[in-house]
Amino acid sequence: MSDIESDQDDDENNSKSHLAEEESKLEKQVIKMIIGGKAEETLKPNSGQAVEIGEHHICVGFHVEPGSVYRVWEWHGHIMLFDDENGYNPEYIYGNYFEKLRVVPVKTKQEDKEEKTVNPGLKELISSSEDSGSGLRATFCPDGFFEVDLYPKATC
Repeated sequence: MSDIESDQDDDENNSKSHLAEEESKLEKQVIKMIIGGKAEETLKPNSGQAVEIGEHHICVGFHVEPGSVYRVWEWHGHIMLFDDENGYNPEYIYGNYFEKLRVVPVKTKQEDKEEKTVNPGLKELISSSEDSGSGLRATFCPDGFFEVDLYPKATC
């Protein structure tokens, strides 16, 4: 291999490593915005508009598949790299991030009824203790607090 070919290979490897470095920095910034809750304002997802992050321009979108616990964020755009020979060159990039969504279980009416019959709650225990004279008893005190006792005695 000649010295000229070796120099060209070194330049190509340097530009690829610089591209990977810049792409990694950009990915970290985008993910930080997503995790920080600022994505809707700053990244303008699904708008079709390019946003500027540092010196780079990307377009961001997201989607959620039915039944999935992840929101898939995707972005594409150009990273501007500079070299002495060619000046600024736009390099196309693509990235994605899987954001885990909080899953809130949806209760059916049947589950709500079962839960009410199985677990009567504090209110029912308090009212039953007042009727029978045993169990739990809550006494509201003038200072705004209340006491819960196992036996029907109240001292405020």
